[in-house]
Amino acid sequence: MVAGNQDQAVWAIVVAAGRGERFGGDRPKQFVSWGGQSLLQHTLRALWAAGHWQGLVVAVPPGQERRRQLLPAELQNESRVQLVAGGRRRRDSVQAALQVLPDDDGLVLVHDGVRPRPSAELVERVLAGAREHGACVPVVTPRDTVKRLEENGRVGGTLDRRRLGLAQTPQGFRLEILHRAYRQAGEQDFTDDAALVEASGHPVAWVEGEVDNIKITERGDLQRLLAAPPRVGIGYDVHRLVPGRRLVLGGVEISHSRGALAHSDGDVALHALMDAILGAAGLGDIGRHFPDDDPGLAGISSLELLRRTRGLVEGAGFTVTSVDVTIVAQRPRLAGYLVEMAGRVATVLGLAPGQVGFKATSEEGLGVTGTGEAVAAQAVAVLTGWEQTGD
Repeated sequence: MVAGNQDQAVWAIVVAAGRGERFGGDRPKQFVSWGGQSLLQHTLRALWAAGHWQGLVVAVPPGQERRRQLLPAELQNESRVQLVAGGRRRRDSVQAALQVLPDDDGLVLVHDGVRPRPSAELVERVLAGAREHGACVPVVTPRDTVKRLEENGRVGGTLDRRRLGLAQTPQGFRLEILHRAYRQAGEQDFTDDAALVEASGHPVAWVEGEVDNIKITERGDLQRLLAAPPRVGIGYDVHRLVPGRRLVLGGVEISHSRGALAHSDGDVALHALMDAILGAAGLGDIGRHFPDDDPGLAGISSLELLRRTRGLVEGAGFTVTSVDVTIVAQRPRLAGYLVEMAGRVATVLGLAPGQVGFKATSEEGLGVTGTGEAVAAQAVAVLTGWEQTGD
């Protein structure tokens, strides 16, 4: 058993330099678009949200290592994310990424660039196994009966599937163990890093993988991804307006004599939006995740809460693909602020401007918003994610 500690630096390597010959088409599968983003961008976004990383190294096809636009928008200026030129074989790409990582007692997770649904729970299980044993691989048990095949075209026997596991990624290792395994491997090729570490003589532990953590290898895999039905959520919120408070809507401070009475900054538009996003993912509401009796959230920016909300839904395997917000207020007039609101929300959610809508209306002097006592908002959010297949 290899001792580890919770304070070790954790790195991630994403392998995305393959040519995708089995997938076909005119471009590598990691760059195929889904929901306005490439498979690689979906993978990186989900993995980044699923852990706390010292750094992330992405191995891309040679000649692409300066193209930061291959990354999700929110990671393009992130100094902890590096691109390196990969190689013809998987092991060449991992080795290139390892060259920019330290050879110390930290941990590293190696993940396929075309597995776009690594969950936070899976990442933590693999890290825990790597801390304890030095090397860990997630596996799923085959659902079908497994036969041993003979070269003469006959079945040589039936294997006990309870003793078999289909290896997935991310696979976790102590850094010095993976560095040493690659030095010992010479030019021998392996289909995954766990096999390479096994060959070096170090035992590899296993943890439960996830059925939905599928690798996009062929076009049928992508069709399953595209066929997953969208999730739609609706949110609503209202706040009383009182003197002595700032009025913040859509992440923008509005010039007004009164502001929202609230524990946070009282951004009713973003509160409605967060409820819509959380609801679409089946994760409850903002009160569950950000209670108004938490002193650590007093006065917090709702843009920061929106960023955390995004992390929650991406950790659960979903991606926000479009949002629409309607603010209901008799006054102040908001038309001049809407473009800025949409831009700030798009930046936090990693969306294009055309995927974010902001509108403002009034209730013609009716109700609490019509009298100017309050401001309200409604929001709709659309999420995509895997169809739930269960166990």
